[in-house]
Amino acid sequence: MRIEVVFVEDVLPKYRAGDVRSVAGGYARNYLIPKGFAVPATLEHRKRIGNIRKVADAKRERDAVALQDVAAKLEGLQLTVKVRAGEQGRLYGSVTSFGIAGIIKESTGVDVDRRAILLSEPIRELGVFNVSVRLHQDIIPTVQVTVEDELGRQLIQNNEDDAVASEIENESIASETDEIISEVDNSESDEDKLDGTPSGIIEPDSNSELDSEDEEVSE
Repeated sequence: MRIEVVFVEDVLPKYRAGDVRSVAGGYARNYLIPKGFAVPATLEHRKRIGNIRKVADAKRERDAVALQDVAAKLEGLQLTVKVRAGEQGRLYGSVTSFGIAGIIKESTGVDVDRRAILLSEPIRELGVFNVSVRLHQDIIPTVQVTVEDELGRQLIQNNEDDAVASEIENESIASETDEIISEVDNSESDEDKLDGTPSGIIEPDSNSELDSEDEEVSE
């Protein structure tokens, strides 16, 4: 069941002080009225709408001045959220406006209502996202939220380390092989010197001299 209420405070981004709106009964009874954001739209409260709007306008001006410093802190702020994700970059879960508000609080000390985080839907994949934060009707800084897969990045780093280690190992093996080949070549060269035969030249067959002598005798 819906009921009409008069908003006495801004409830951004949908409602402004002085608005008369029809809202869900549970929302009004359990949140808006107990928190002092709205009152039932009785005749008496409707008569106060003009005054409510004047008070709200003055409050907005004061808030706007104070929120400029907050907006300066948030504008361009880079936030990193590390989560687990599958191979296709899909998250095991999601990053919500509530989570982003919490990270802003941790990073800057600024307490932002999750409803001020203008996120159309939860973030469910890795990447970089620009998220607007409505601090005031006309003050909307943008923060940059980077969603990283902590496990995946660590695996990539490990693979890079393994590749470097493998390359070093291959270079070491190649160096040892070159040394072995060099030692073998030197050993063969020393043997050639001992035999009196130049390395790389085939030694004549000793029987060829005997054959030559036999030919001379036969003549």
